[in-house]
Amino acid sequence: MILERRSLEVWKGMVEVDECYSCGKPGLLSRPIRNYDHDYGWHVFGHDQPQWLWLTCEHCDYQNNLEKLGVFRERMDKNVSDTRRTL
Repeated sequence: MILERRSLEVWKGMVEVDECYSCGKPGLLSRPIRNYDHDYGWHVFGHDQPQWLWLTCEHCDYQNNLEKLGVFRERMDKNVSDTRRTL
């Protein structure tokens, strides 16, 4: 299975929630997207390894990973048919 690689900005553009998962304050989409190599991360253009992606809240410093903001990773697990779920 070939998983589509998207740029960091495309992944960020898929975020529809601008409020912090922890404190609920707005402003996440104005923050830079951060990343590091992570086996269970998102497939990012320009990176050989999957990347863990998050936006840090400027109010409480909580690191909101994209899955908590509604952007789900593509999974290769044979036992997982759909990674989308309700938050």
